[in-house]
Amino acid sequence: MRVLVPFAALGVLLAAYSGYWLYLSHAVENSVLEELRTNWSEAGFEIKHGALSVGGYPYRIELTLRDVEVGTQDSAISFRWRTPIVLATAHPWELSHWVVVTEGPSDMNFGTGQDWIVGLLIGRGRMSLKLGSDNVPERVSFDVRDVQMQQSVAPDVLDIKHAELHIRRVPTQSPSLDVAVFVKEITFEESHGYLVGNRVQELNAEVSLQGPAPASWSRRELDAWRDAGGVVDVHNFQISWGDLELRFDGTFAIDEAYRPIGAASADIIGHGYLLTALRTEGIISEPSALAASIALNLLTEPSSDDGRRVLRTSITAQDGYLYIGPVALISLPALFSP
Repeated sequence: MRVLVPFAALGVLLAAYSGYWLYLSHAVENSVLEELRTNWSEAGFEIKHGALSVGGYPYRIELTLRDVEVGTQDSAISFRWRTPIVLATAHPWELSHWVVVTEGPSDMNFGTGQDWIVGLLIGRGRMSLKLGSDNVPERVSFDVRDVQMQQSVAPDVLDIKHAELHIRRVPTQSPSLDVAVFVKEITFEESHGYLVGNRVQELNAEVSLQGPAPASWSRRELDAWRDAGGVVDVHNFQISWGDLELRFDGTFAIDEAYRPIGAASADIIGHGYLLTALRTEGIISEPSALAASIALNLLTEPSSDDGRRVLRTSITAQDGYLYIGPVALISLPALFSP
C-alpha cells in the first residue's frame, strides 16, 4: 500500500498542474490579452489580431494569432508591425517573458507622426518581449533575417542579411529609452555606383533617449523634452562600408531654433570618400571639398592596426552647422520651418 502513496501523490500533483495550466490558458485567451490591450493602449500602443488559439501543454503556453498588427498611436516616433501569423510562447511560471516567431513574411514601418520613413519586408523574424509590472513592454528584441528595406525618400530597395533591434524602457525618475541596432551585410542596388562599393559590411548603433519622450512631433512637445533636459546619448555608432570606416560617440540635443546641437568624438578611415560623396551630391562645392580635404588630411595619423591613415577628431553640431574638426562642413536645417 505504501508503494502506491508516491504514485498517488504524483497523480495529484499532475492533476493540480493540469488544472493550473488549463486555468492559465483560458486566462491568457480571455482576460490577460484584454488587460494587455488596455494597458498598452494607455501607454500609447495598439494591438489588433484575428483568430486566436492556445496550446503547448504541459510545459508552455503557446498562442497562435493570425492577422496581427502592433504599433504606436499618437506618438512622435511611430512604429507599426504587421504579420499574417504569429506563434507566441511563454512558460506558465513566467508569463512576463514571451518569445514570438513569425511563420511568414511580415512588414514593419518606422516614422514620425503619420509620415513613414523606413519600411521593412521581413522574410524570417523572432522577437523576445519582456513585460514590466504594469504589463507594458519593458524590453523588446527583434532578430530578423532576409530583409528588404525601403526609405520614403528613395525608391531603391536595400537587402539586409541579418539585423537585430533591441529597445529597453527605463521608467525611473529620469526616464529613458535605450535602443541598439546591429546590422550585418547591407547590399544596395547596382545602379547606385557608390565610391566605396554597394555593400555595407556592418552597421552598429547604441543610443539612449534621455528624458520624457515627446508624445508627438511638434514644437510644444520638443520644447518640453528639451527643457526637461532631454538629450540623445550616442554610446556607439560604427559603420564599415568598403574601405570607409566611421565610429563616433557623443551627446546631442536641439537648440532654441530646433536645430541639432552637440558634440562627439570620431575615428574615420577614408574620410576622402565622404567629402567626394558630398561634393558629388552637390551638398558642398568643389572648392569647399578641396579645402576640407587639405585641412583634415593634416589631422590624420597611421592606424596602429594596419597602418591606414585614421582621422581622430571631433564632430560638432552648433549654430546650424556640422563641424568635422575645425571645418564647418555642411549646414544643418531646422526640424521645423520658421
